[in-house]
Amino acid sequence: MARIVARWETRGKDFLCLQEENGSYFYNGYGCGGTLGNAVKDDATAIATMQAPWGDPHGVGAVTALKEDRKSLKRVI
Repeated sequence: MARIVARWETRGKDFLCLQEENGSYFYNGYGCGGTLGNAVKDDATAIATMQAPWGDPHGVGAVTALKEDRKSLKRVI
């Protein structure tokens, strides 16, 4: 069973939930989801990857991208 590492929510129905299972990190949200790849080995790196800013050499994080349209997005876990 997957463990919740972090969760971000908006005042509406949008959310992102970062989870880990058997050493693999993945996220899902309202109509989206993905994996963080093999380079992510711990919770702190997974959260940083999700929050990576625009222009990051590894790509923008899902939290950053969603926050662009949903300013109310906040981390709740």
